[in-house]
Formats: sequence, structure tokens, C-alpha cells
Amino acid sequence: MAKPCSWILLMTFSGVATHAAWGQFPPAAETTPVVQENDPPALPLPTPTLIPPDTVPDQPVGPPARLPQGGAGDEEAMLLKQVRDKLNALADEVELELEKIGKNANSTESIVADIQDEQRTIFREAQNRLHESLRQRPTRATRAVERAAYQQMWLAGARINELQRQLQMAASAPYQMKRNQDLMRRMSTWQTTLSPKERPIFLRYPELRNRHHELMQRVFTAAQTRPRREQALPTDMTADLALDDRSLRDRAVVDYAHAQQGPLQQAQYELKRLLNLQWDNERLQIDAEAWNALSGGMTPEDLENDALELMGKRGAVLDTNPINRYNGSRSNHATTLFQFIMARFNTNDVRTGFDGRTITHRFSSNEAAVDLNVSDQDLSFQFHERVGPRRILQVEYRADHSLTINVYGDVVFRLKQDAAGNVVVFEVVDATIEQREAVSFAALYKADPEFVEQRVYPTLDHMGVRLPASRFARDLIYQVVDQLAPATGGELQQRVDQAIIDLDNEQYDRRQAALRFLESHLELASPTLKAVAEGESLSFEQQQQIERLLAEPPSDGPQYEHLVAALGLSVDATYLAQIVPSLNDEDAAIVKTQLAKLKAAGEASQ
Repeated sequence: MAKPCSWILLMTFSGVATHAAWGQFPPAAETTPVVQENDPPALPLPTPTLIPPDTVPDQPVGPPARLPQGGAGDEEAMLLKQVRDKLNALADEVELELEKIGKNANSTESIVADIQDEQRTIFREAQNRLHESLRQRPTRATRAVERAAYQQMWLAGARINELQRQLQMAASAPYQMKRNQDLMRRMSTWQTTLSPKERPIFLRYPELRNRHHELMQRVFTAAQTRPRREQALPTDMTADLALDDRSLRDRAVVDYAHAQQGPLQQAQYELKRLLNLQWDNERLQIDAEAWNALSGGMTPEDLENDALELMGKRGAVLDTNPINRYNGSRSNHATTLFQFIMARFNTNDVRTGFDGRTITHRFSSNEAAVDLNVSDQDLSFQFHERVGPRRILQVEYRADHSLTINVYGDVVFRLKQDAAGNVVVFEVVDATIEQREAVSFAALYKADPEFVEQRVYPTLDHMGVRLPASRFARDLIYQVVDQLAPATGGELQQRVDQAIIDLDNEQYDRRQAALRFLESHLELASPTLKAVAEGESLSFEQQQQIERLLAEPPSDGPQYEHLVAALGLSVDATYLAQIVPSLNDEDAAIVKTQLAKLKAAGEASQ
């Protein structure tokens, strides 16, 4: 049987071990040692400071163990003082570094403001020279002066906006995080600078760990903090540089991107300047002069380097890490477009993000969802309908200066830039054709005229695209061919039969397209509709639509007989051009070929 004193010692040892295992210690009263006569006075125990477990999960929370007595206590007190001194030195270093970063940011902002003021002066001086020249009699010399003035205005305006973009990037969270990453690295590895004897002291005292944690939070928070005004969408800095004299020679002043009003009011104009497309006989031309007005005649890379060089000459040097590179001059214009679309749909539910490479603006309403992404030199814009046919419009501008416009609906309509710098209609795909074969531009109008009139034409017009007048004549000719299509082997009859079936289709757009087709071909479709209504069982939807169609008198519509008689199924392209003056040679050749095939098919059927 164990002696009572043995049980007492065993229980005491077990209690200490149990408390130590849970990160706790027995009360000081139970462990206060007997102080010997010659022992130095014991150091007071530090006050326990509890910190959240998730802050330092692997370290025990609670008061440190009792300091050893005698010489060991002096050594630990000395080590504790050394660690505190090192931690205080680190805190001073952090504050000094953050203060330096803040001063650099303020200095950079001041330098940028000075350079922008200089560029505004250059802009106004060039503007005055332009006004003076435009009031004179036009000569070769005055035209040279005007051209030079335009170039200076473009470059000055582009520099003003690019400098502002650099300032916004310098204040952005990812950019500041990169500037502070060296300091963050030193903070996270600071413990490795402690000696083997100092490290246990740091881990044992919560006050030291808490102080280190607070410093790390200070650095991290400083990296994420930026002025409120820098968090807004990019805006134009040249709105006040207005060309106010509109009485100049034949009003030939080229409107600057933001000449008349602020960016929101000029958003529609900005979109045209963003793409600058001019339609000329199925060819889209990008206006090089308008591109110059956007970027001062420079590429985005050259414009950025120019702004950095201007800042560098004044002592403001910004990091040119890829995190700071994206198509800034055009992103401002694209963002202005986004603001205009947001206002159009009367919504403020916008989400803006920046991951270091891509700026994303996104909003959604009951009518539509819109996404705008600007990444490096790429720009993409998507517009999704949320009601009706739910069509999609996509605009993409790539780093190789290629431009693609896609319209997805009943047909897929694509425009793409060719090697010569023009943008051409390169593919129009009918979604109902299994082979997805490319068809002519007119097929877009034939397949879904409402979509073309309400979406495609207004969209292209909004982007500065001017469709040729010959499209109306071409549409007319194609409808004539449609009216005479039964002579080609019953193709129109097959389309009528398919349209009747599609009246009961599950897809809304297919039902609507079928109804529009039958309405536009009601005179030819009436016999088939009557036969179907009398002899076949129909769904409620089909019965309702067919009854409504039959209740209406055949649509007179455009009378094509006089045109057909005038053409006489002629294959003379010159005569066709006289009948329809807006037809160009290419359109006349297309009609000539189709009418020749139609005439041959008609003669074969007789």
C-alpha cells in the first residue's frame, strides 16, 4: 500500500500534467515556491492576455510558466527584454515604411496633377490655334496647322486620361499589396530572426504574439486601404475641354471624345468612338482618325510608356508589373458605355471587380444582363436578353486589333475584321439548318425580320454602322424570289408546312417566327391552312392561330407584279441597276444569278 505522501505527490503531478495538456496551469497559489533566504526576489508574473484561438491556433493561451529561480530567472528576464526591444524596433520600421509609402503616394498624386495641368494647357493652346486657322481662308498651310493642332489635342487628352489611370492603379488594392509584399514577407518571417533562446520566450508570452499579430494586420490593412474617390468607375478627365465654337468653317471641327457634355451624356457617342465602324457595301471600316483621338495616335502600350516616362522625369516611378497593364484609354470609354447602358435599364445593381488583370463590370435587370470585361488589350461586351427570344449580342476587340461582333438568335450573325483592317460580314448561319451552312446577309432578314429591324439594325446604327441603302432593294428582290419560289420545286410549300407544325413548337421564338412567316406569305399559305383546318386534328395553339390567320383577308402587301413585269425575268444587270438605282454592281450580280436560276426552273416546269 502506497504511503499517503506518495498519493499526494502523484495527484499533484497528474494535475499539473492535465492542466498543461489543455494549455492551462494550476493557480499561482498552489505552485508558489518557498523562497529561500539567499534567493533573489522573484519577478512578477505577466498578466495573462487571452487572444482568440483562431489567431494563434497552435500556441497555448494563458499565463506563462513560473520563471525559474536564481540565475535562470535573470536570464529569462533578459531574453524577454531583448524580444520586446526587437518587436518595438519592428513596429518602428513598419510605421516608417508605411509613412514612406503614404508620402510617395501623395507625391505621385501631386506630380500627376501638375502634369495633367500642363497637358490641359497644351490642349487649349492647340485648340486656339485650330480655331484661328479654321477662321482663315483654307490653304495648304492652314490645313497643316489644323492637322498639327488636332494631333496635339489628341495626344494631350489621351495623356490626361492615361495619367489618371496610372494614379488609380497605384491606389488599387492589388497594386498596393504588391508594394507592401516585401514588408509582409519580413513580418511573416520575423520569428526566424530570433535566437533559439528567444523564440520560446516569444511563443510563451501572449502579449508578444498579440503585438506581432497587430503589426501584421496593420500592414495588411494598409495594403487594402485606398481613397474612396478611387473606388469609383474610371471617368474622363477632359470633359471640361469643350470645343464650344460651332460656327467655324462648315462646322468641320472634329468632335473630341468628350467635347460637348460629361461622359454619361455622351455615352452613345462614346460607343461609336469605341468601335468607329462605317458601313460601306457590306464592309465595315474602322476610322483611323477616331482611333487616334482615343489614344493620341499611339498603341495602348506606347501610351502607357509615355505616361510613365512623363512621371519618371518628375521622380514619380510606378511599378510596370503586368498587374498594372490593361487597355486603359479604351477601358475608360468602355466603362462610359457601361454607365450609359446601366442608365438605360434604370438599375444601379452593378458589380465591379479587378483581379489584377481584368476589370469586370456586370449588372442585371429584369430585361437584360450586361457584362463588360477589359483585360490587357482585350475588350469584350455581352448583352443578354432576359425576356422574349433571349438573344445575345457580343462585341470583342482583341490584342491583335481584330474585332468580332456576334448576334445569336434565330440566326448567327458575325462580323470580323480582315487582314486589311476592314471588318466584313464573314458568316451568317441559320440555326435551323443542320449543316450550319453559311448563307447570304439577306438570309438574316428573311429568317427573322423583326429581330433585324428591332435589334440588329439599331445595334449597328448605335455603334456607328451605316447600312447601305441597297439593303432595302435587295430585301425587295429576295421577297420577289420568295413569291415565285413554287416554280423551284415547292420549297415555299415545304416552309409553309413546317411553319404550321412550328405553331405548336415548345420554343417561343420558333412559334413567333412561324406566325410571322405565315402572315407574310398568307396569300400563298391560305389554301394549305384551309385544308389543314378542315381535315386534320390540331392542337389548341395551332387551331387558334390558324383561325385567326384565316379570319384576316389576304394581305395585299407590296405588289411585286409590276416589278416582275418590268424585270421580265431579265438577266441584264445594267437594266436591274436602272430599275433599282440603289443597287450596286455586286448586288445586281447576285440578283442576276438568282433570277437566271428562277427563269430556268420556271421554263423546266412548263
